[in-house]
Amino acid sequence: MGKKITKGKGWELIRPDAPDAEPEPEFPPRDRQRPKVSLEKRKMGKVVTVVSGLLLPPEELKALVKAMKAACGTGGTSTDDGLELQGDKRDAVREFLKSKGFR
Repeated sequence: MGKKITKGKGWELIRPDAPDAEPEPEFPPRDRQRPKVSLEKRKMGKVVTVVSGLLLPPEELKALVKAMKAACGTGGTSTDDGLELQGDKRDAVREFLKSKGFR
């Protein structure tokens, strides 16, 4: 979908293939990324493993979260910053990320 701008008396549609259109975001390769794995304590004493610093397209991130939840045998979700898994799964997450090509 293009952008609409006002110019003079009417509207003009700027096509996405125009030279001044915003380019698709570039994501660094997995072997150059260093995700941060940390532990957070939530209310009622619940512990959550948080993975931040993952720069992946949304479809890839969703698939990675699903595979990571299955590998760790726990629930979790993806967030704006990265992803969260229930429980202390830091060691399992580090091994999983290494197997997927991350540092």
